[in-house]
Amino acid sequence: MQKTTILAASLLIFAALTLSNSGIADPGAGGAFDGLAGRIFAVEAKVVYSDDPLLPAGTVFNNCYYFNADGSWFDPLYPDIGVAVPGYWVQHADLPKIMYTATVSESAVADGDFDGLLLTQTGVVAQSQGEGRQKLLAYTNVYFEGWPIIEVVSRGDAVEACPYF
Repeated sequence: MQKTTILAASLLIFAALTLSNSGIADPGAGGAFDGLAGRIFAVEAKVVYSDDPLLPAGTVFNNCYYFNADGSWFDPLYPDIGVAVPGYWVQHADLPKIMYTATVSESAVADGDFDGLLLTQTGVVAQSQGEGRQKLLAYTNVYFEGWPIIEVVSRGDAVEACPYF
């Protein structure tokens, strides 16, 4: 049931990006809140599906996502603590809510125990009503040699600095 819900939500985000996207913005360009460039989000992440016994479904943890102005994206826990590798992010243009895609390619983690892993994250950032801060909702999928092995849903807020690491 949870896997079906996550799959449906991922498909809805993909459809929204495909149907409403008139083009890809430069990192940080346009959008309702001056874009994502330079933003950091502190999130609570929940594993909703996992084939990894070390990170079972139901696990909840704190994390941060960094949207750097040069287009690089960073999750300090991927693929593991102490060996994190950067990926890249793309903001999708001209929507009332900022939609983005972040990716860490297989080639970025092509050595050792993490060879063959790919991360994709689709997310939406919206202005929080009454609070004046940005809220993030993200769906992250980790694949091993093309097969989904972990799905995570993250929710959080824009922060000045990551409070966790």
